[in-house]
Amino acid sequence: MIRKFRENDLPSIMQIWFDSNVEVHSFIPEKYWMDNFEIVKDILPQAEIYVYENLGKISGFIGLNKDYIEVE
Repeated sequence: MIRKFRENDLPSIMQIWFDSNVEVHSFIPEKYWMDNFEIVKDILPQAEIYVYENLGKISGFIGLNKDYIEVE
């Protein structure tokens, strides 16, 4: 099910953000992602966020800013 973001989704979303960035950007030290974690955590909810939830577990998300998909 795809649904709008709820404030209590943030820990799951941030874990997905962190894990996927570490995995996909293996050429960037993990410390970079740790150092930016709190900044992203504060900024991310400012976007329009939708989550993919399956059996009560969030397994993906997307952030929109006007007509753009937010990426780093």
